[in-house]
Amino acid sequence: MGNKKIIVTGASGFLGFNFITNVVDKFNVVGVYHSHKVELPRATSQPLQIINNRDVDQLINDIRPDIIFHLASVSNPNQCENNPGASYGANVKGTRNIVTAAKSIGAKVVFTSSDLVFDGNNAPYSEKDTPHPINRYGEQKVEAEQAVLEYQHGVVVRLPLMFGPKSPHSGSFLQPTVNFLRANSPVTLFDDEYRTPISSRKAIEGLLLAAENDASLVHFSCGERINRYEFGLKICDYLNLNKNLITKSKQEEVEFPASRPGDTSLDIQKAKSLGFNPGSLDEEIKWALEYI
Repeated sequence: MGNKKIIVTGASGFLGFNFITNVVDKFNVVGVYHSHKVELPRATSQPLQIINNRDVDQLINDIRPDIIFHLASVSNPNQCENNPGASYGANVKGTRNIVTAAKSIGAKVVFTSSDLVFDGNNAPYSEKDTPHPINRYGEQKVEAEQAVLEYQHGVVVRLPLMFGPKSPHSGSFLQPTVNFLRANSPVTLFDDEYRTPISSRKAIEGLLLAAENDASLVHFSCGERINRYEFGLKICDYLNLNKNLITKSKQEEVEFPASRPGDTSLDIQKAKSLGFNPGSLDEEIKWALEYI
């Protein structure tokens, strides 16, 4: 993709920060953040309220990027359920503003959505399956997807549960799980919640591949179905931690503000047809644990 100019939203977040640090040698990068100021070596960073359409329009028209990687979101389902107004602004209105501004200069928009657009009853899910979310986060992601897909240069990338090195302001579920286990504290993990997780580095590969291709909607994951309990046991194996600290539980035993689908495994045949190599989940977990 040469020396193209890109804007990355969510620059202080887990995926955004990892994405920028991995692509800064390939692009002229401007990373934008909401409230957590972040230093980006060899990249420009600046604040942006994506819910303010005038600010978004001015930034995009000033910078005139070739591609906008829209990675910012309120991604905690419980937070979306408890404060739907604020999360709707970030997840839906902000996305609409990005797309509208991108249209004015013809920039490509690569938007990250979620496996939680599905209800968990008919996995694995391909791009042909109709979304049916069961919580507000999923609903908001579906609405944001529609705004992106209506744009001729819009691309929706659905990503599952992610893990990898933390950013200065946020990490993945991996960090607290390891911290509890290392402190010999008990951990309770669901054995009936199945996902097809992806490492941050494989997610980045997917985003770059999506930017290079004409597909408007594509799923990426490491291609292996696993529940959270099994994932916890793998962590113990690789770090030589006490498996007896991990207890199985069921989703129905815990009340959350947001409903949780049971199995949102993603079918990645389309991604593979584009040249995506999911690698090995075991190898990706080992890689991520090197940064803990």
